[in-house]
Amino acid sequence: EFWNAFSDEKYTEAGFLLEELKELKNNSSGSLNEAIQDIIFISEIKFFLKTGKLNEAYFLLRRFDQDAPVEWLMRELNRLRLRVLYSLGKVKEFDLIARKAVKLYPKDDWFWKKRASMEFQKGNAAKGHFFVAKGFLAIGNEVGAIEQLTLAGSLESKQQKILKLKIEAELDRLRRSMSSYRSPLG
Repeated sequence: EFWNAFSDEKYTEAGFLLEELKELKNNSSGSLNEAIQDIIFISEIKFFLKTGKLNEAYFLLRRFDQDAPVEWLMRELNRLRLRVLYSLGKVKEFDLIARKAVKLYPKDDWFWKKRASMEFQKGNAAKGHFFVAKGFLAIGNEVGAIEQLTLAGSLESKQQKILKLKIEAELDRLRRSMSSYRSPLG
């Protein structure tokens, strides 16, 4: 019921239902397993994020710093962390979580796009385009990746030398990869 109200943007109703979920979580005496408690916490965080209560969402996220949720909820939790940190402008925390997330989920382009978005917001367009390219690679779009890497290479960057080397290495790898796909006939 909570998720139906939340999805239909009936936030007042969702808020009442969320209170019932929190009461269930707080009054449980071992009857709720860890996953259900984690789902309720994540539901609260999503509610606070959607209703603009970012500090409340951030406070609940801190709960998971020492007590990680069940494994199958980690991707969603990392997405929520990045959304909240991005919205609050907590750049250093965002960068730390984002680096870990792309290592855990290298084929999930959402994490690469979010990293790109933060770099654009910080004014580092070259690095932003580099991360957009990594997102394209995550979904198998090599042509889009080459376009983004070429664009990134043409821009000035704060980390000019290291980023340029990464861009060139990735472009070389992609060009070699794509040339091996070409048919000898044409």
